[in-house]
Amino acid sequence: MEGLANETEKVKVTASSAKGKIFFRPLFLVPILLVWVVALGFGFWYLSKAKTSVTPPPASGVRISKEGTEKPSFDLVIESPKEEAVVVDNKVLVKGKTAVGAVVAVYSDSDEIALETDENGVFEGEVGLLEGINTLTVSAFGANGEEKTVVLDIVYDTQS
Repeated sequence: MEGLANETEKVKVTASSAKGKIFFRPLFLVPILLVWVVALGFGFWYLSKAKTSVTPPPASGVRISKEGTEKPSFDLVIESPKEEAVVVDNKVLVKGKTAVGAVVAVYSDSDEIALETDENGVFEGEVGLLEGINTLTVSAFGANGEEKTVVLDIVYDTQS
């Protein structure tokens, strides 16, 4: 038991003599951590830059497939009606252009129609409206599974 008491006294003496002294100064870690953070940040930036700049983007409106053949991009343009148009009839002519051979579905709050494009990709059809604000959803479905949707609001006003 006496040996244990001597060991305890030694620890107390060592701990009491260490008061006021700093054995571990973490400030020397700050420059090391700063170098690591900068190096990691540069590494991540370099890798992301390398991945995005490997191949140049294709020309506008043209998508290049894996085989190297060019095919036009799938797009949907609504010529009429325009966004927030005010109409006085309970039907509106929806007219636009998309890919040749695509099927176009037009939905309003009260009606829906399906249209096919002609040899130029043009489509048109009339859809019914309710009085007030109507949301038109025009979706085109391409032969290869492509899909584009345009949503616009028009107003059917019986007072005009």
